[in-house]
Amino acid sequence: MSSFLRGSGPRVFLSYRYTDRGPAGEVSRFLADRGCQVRMEDETSLLGQNLSRVLPERIRDAEVFVQLVTDASSESEWVRRELEWAVERNRGAGMPLIIPVVLGPVVPLGLLKDWAYVNAGGGLNDQVLQTLARGCLNAVEPLPLDRERPCHFDESRVLDLLRKAAAPLRRIVVDADGLFEATSRAAIDRAKSLDGEHRDAFVAQERRRRDRLARLLEYADLVLPRLLRELHEQYHEYAYAFPGRALEPVNRFSRLLLGTELVALFRTFKGELEPLDPGAPVLREALERMHSAQAHKPGDSGFGEAYWGLGEQPKALVELGFAGRVPVNLYLPAQTVEGDREVAMRFGDPPDTIVRPEHWADYALPQIARRAAWSLNSPHPPAEVIEQYGWKVSDYRRMGYP
Repeated sequence: MSSFLRGSGPRVFLSYRYTDRGPAGEVSRFLADRGCQVRMEDETSLLGQNLSRVLPERIRDAEVFVQLVTDASSESEWVRRELEWAVERNRGAGMPLIIPVVLGPVVPLGLLKDWAYVNAGGGLNDQVLQTLARGCLNAVEPLPLDRERPCHFDESRVLDLLRKAAAPLRRIVVDADGLFEATSRAAIDRAKSLDGEHRDAFVAQERRRRDRLARLLEYADLVLPRLLRELHEQYHEYAYAFPGRALEPVNRFSRLLLGTELVALFRTFKGELEPLDPGAPVLREALERMHSAQAHKPGDSGFGEAYWGLGEQPKALVELGFAGRVPVNLYLPAQTVEGDREVAMRFGDPPDTIVRPEHWADYALPQIARRAAWSLNSPHPPAEVIEQYGWKVSDYRRMGYP
């Protein structure tokens, strides 16, 4: 699997005539090497299937429709129909992106003349292929981690996504530059280099960890758009500084869900994993802060991670339980239940009359997003799992000490 976009980049449907399978194969390999998920049918892949049903379904699933335009393809009825299906889908949903690639001295006609195309009249050279890859990348929202602060997403990309979060976002690809994959490979290689009777068990453990982390990144892809949308809505509703104020809750989500995993890898291999070298000072400090916080509650194995993830000192937060469709325990600032607010809580007043809106957005939302991500390892549809959580404080009936 390509480390670009974790191999989870744009879903590309490659439309071509079988006589052009040479250049089509070259395009497919180039895009796959850059993380795209390319569907390229051939003479045998659709045998026995109803093409008028199957091909529109596969085009509907695509985020990018790339069509190779040649003298031969211009005469193909199926190539023409694939373009019609793609254009119809684009008009209704804005997707897939349609990118014709014109090979040779062909003048785009019909529906093609309305679309900007990649001019490959001089052949599929590197410049042409790079241009095509950049065009495909517009179909997703790559979100890399910050290599020097690997527990956080790239700040400029997060701010850009927050500004756009009011409208439906294109699919987010977390860890777009493959830090987790590179670190997992390094961990497995280190395990293989060890001597002793436990070597094979250690290698197997790191392979299982790699697979688990790959799933966790997929869950982050699915949950993050909901978190961004809630932050956009709730910060705007209460007129807080936006998007700057919303950056820290996203960082908290990243630390809680992904940062804790990187710190665990860093601890297991005593900081000797090359992909983590740029962020080693940050990871070392995180490990120290986790240990310091854990000392306040040694019986709770996740206590140190939670407080480090939320970026607060242990005494600054209090654990509270919220009763809703899915009950949750959350850490909120201690002043949430100080004075009259604690009295109101004990009398059963609804949480939305007690919890300050900024505390909910700053602290509760990142924790709910993490819980939703962990819950995606289930047979239920992801959207259904994410929606079952209460994302607004008004979704909960009462609150109290757990």
